[in-house]
Amino acid sequence: DIMLYTIYGTTTLTDGQYTGTDTSVDWQRLYTLITRYCRLVGVISFFRGLMLLSKSADSNGQPGVGTRGMIHIIAGVMIYNVWGTVAAIQYTFGISKVS
Repeated sequence: DIMLYTIYGTTTLTDGQYTGTDTSVDWQRLYTLITRYCRLVGVISFFRGLMLLSKSADSNGQPGVGTRGMIHIIAGVMIYNVWGTVAAIQYTFGISKVS
């Protein structure tokens, strides 16, 4: 009953009764949500990169920590500006929207 109510909105479903729901998508809200999550991940990645770079200056630091820190910083900036990164990749590789 819970599964039927979750998917179809009723617990009394018979054959042929389901007519569907509104499938329209509010793309602006979806882009806003994606942008906010990407910016959160970008900021976290950027600061993680700074922390890794500060650890690479230690005398007992493991090899490759500085490189990982730089990768985190670059990736953090790219994901923070996700739509600019997508546009740059599209322009670089000649990818365009199919219309």
